[in-house]
Amino acid sequence: MKTILSNQKKPINQILCMLLIFSVLISASGCAKPSDDSANLAASVAAANKDDGEWVYTLSYKDMPEDFGKIKAISVSDGSLFIAGSLGGVPTLYLYNIDSENLKKLEFDNSADNAKTIYGMTSDKSGSVWILAGEMPSAYIINDEMKTNEEFSGRYSISNYNADGVCIGNISIEALGSDRQLVGVLADENGHIVCWDDTEIDVFNTDGGKLFSLDGGGSKRIMSVAKIDGNAIAYVAEGNETGIYFIDMDAKSWGEYVPDEKTYDGNWSGIYTDCSGDRFFINTGRELLVYDKDTKAYNILLNWLDCGIGGAGLSAFKDLGNEKYVAVVGGESRFAIIQKEYREHARQALKLATEFLGYDLANLITQYNSSNPDYKIVPEYYETEDDFMRLNTEVISGKAPDLYNFKFMPIEGFESSGALMDLNPFLDEYGYKLVGPVKSALETNGRLYSIPDRFEIYSFAVSREFAGDKTSWTTDEMNEVMEKCGSHMHKFGTFATKTELLKWVCTFSLANYLDKENGKCSFDNAEFVKLLETCNEMPDNYLQFGDIKSYEDNALLKMAPIQSITSICGYSKRFGGDYTFIGFPNDSGNGSLFSFGGERIAVSAKSEHQDAALDFVKTMLDDRYQCEMTIGMPIVQSALEKQMQDAVDGNLTDFTGGKIKIASSDIDKLKTLIASTRKSADTNSVIQEIIEEEAKPYFEGSRTAEETAKIIQSRVSVYIAEKN
Repeated sequence: MKTILSNQKKPINQILCMLLIFSVLISASGCAKPSDDSANLAASVAAANKDDGEWVYTLSYKDMPEDFGKIKAISVSDGSLFIAGSLGGVPTLYLYNIDSENLKKLEFDNSADNAKTIYGMTSDKSGSVWILAGEMPSAYIINDEMKTNEEFSGRYSISNYNADGVCIGNISIEALGSDRQLVGVLADENGHIVCWDDTEIDVFNTDGGKLFSLDGGGSKRIMSVAKIDGNAIAYVAEGNETGIYFIDMDAKSWGEYVPDEKTYDGNWSGIYTDCSGDRFFINTGRELLVYDKDTKAYNILLNWLDCGIGGAGLSAFKDLGNEKYVAVVGGESRFAIIQKEYREHARQALKLATEFLGYDLANLITQYNSSNPDYKIVPEYYETEDDFMRLNTEVISGKAPDLYNFKFMPIEGFESSGALMDLNPFLDEYGYKLVGPVKSALETNGRLYSIPDRFEIYSFAVSREFAGDKTSWTTDEMNEVMEKCGSHMHKFGTFATKTELLKWVCTFSLANYLDKENGKCSFDNAEFVKLLETCNEMPDNYLQFGDIKSYEDNALLKMAPIQSITSICGYSKRFGGDYTFIGFPNDSGNGSLFSFGGERIAVSAKSEHQDAALDFVKTMLDDRYQCEMTIGMPIVQSALEKQMQDAVDGNLTDFTGGKIKIASSDIDKLKTLIASTRKSADTNSVIQEIIEEEAKPYFEGSRTAEETAKIIQSRVSVYIAEKN
């Protein structure tokens, strides 16, 4: 039986991508006023006993006015939403009636301390709303005296509103000590106002008098503060464990501790909502889980992939009752009302094989699932070696998934097995034009078996003083330049010890010595020998570089990862505008490489629902997704051209929301680099291990470069023969 999928090690850049993925904690409780929807809900629940239907979510969005800014917090009081925001450093506040949909602007009374930022909102059992606002100023006034903020501590005020939106008081909270940045406020049902940062909890009465503090002692990381049965709880991470402390207000202590059966330590910050109910939520990015106080377990309340909300970016959530919710995604000026309903006819599930569900893939799936009435994507995860073997068996036995995501799973073996659909006819039929050189690098024998959502380029930059108009050079040409430069120059920067540079050789040059179509390799040629010799010229360890800054300044080749269009902003300044992208030295043309750190989707050749699966590929290639990309460069030619023009015009938006302008000469250099790049990164971990293992005796002086190349050639040849 031929194995299609092998459990190769993940490339380093993919592992880094995984480390950047995070989840968000949300605590909440429902206090919506009972509505007339109860009868309809009961009917839906009764209908749900049938086997041929499914629960679905309908979305309606409410955009905030232009003078509002971005939503910072929401709270529910007596059938209305308090919505707090910030525009240009000025807090804003509105009241939204859920039934009438009337939106009313309120005056935000922050005169006590002239606070600049809203950190959170909470409501108590009377419907009274408390708003925490503050800032970290360079100086502030206490008791009519100007105090310099030498300890970089924050000052805060809490404004109190009744359910009609009328401010009924302010509480001033003096600076709370060094490095205090409060992140939230909670009103319990016993007259306590709780504020916290990630290491300490402070408890006040409703007049602003401080009652006590709970210090995490360096071991507790406070993720969120919420309510269960109207009493304050703290969700805390300690080492590798997470759990709930039921705060004992009388004893002024952390109280009873209940650890999670399953840890959620990947959640790095606490974002809370609350009301008079008793439910605590955790957002995993895939689902919203609700804590069951009786079983001490977490049950699924919402599946974000079906809901149509980008759950990984959730910043606020409220349960309005009767299967109705309100949600806010961070950085948006609108909120979503989610209504859970029962549909009599269930959609057909499309299985997507993936090793990991990241932020972008989750958003793609939610877009597809929320707009398609007949189909929905259901991810299935293949994470371990046993999972990979199970996938092999499924594919071979005719039970293949409908879609694949090869972001982390190796595509090697699938392309030649007949398991994947050629996507070129699909592109031709619907008029999608991918970036030409990238598409060519992805093709195998003229067939396109997968499409990434974005691409990156890994290259090196060099001053035109040394490279002239060259866009590529051989090892000999680089050595000739080095001879003219003098002994003060170095070929590479301080990243390049012997072993580290060899890893880059494997990344940049492996494809030059592998003939996959004919099952051959050529590591015993002169160019590969010269690359081994170049690696051996480098220091054994980082301590041998000496003055790091001087060494970097005198490096001939500067590493140039182009991970988005904004990546090229600094090159003109660094080289005085006189630079070129030349790639890694080799004898096969441009030594730059395309890399695909985003999603990489393929369609099963065996799927019975190929048209529906291709609709998912359309979701990834359409403007709504491609034109808003800030990490990586769009794979669709028109979206890439638009980003480039926006960059020249000063309208390109980076991941922080700021505008960036890039010189047209730099954009021209990027266009030339894309046009001249031919290959994608080959990260075959088995071959890389062979090369690194056999190079070690050469670096230690016990064999020559030529002998090393011949041994590598022999071992890799055997490996290729076994694979074929």
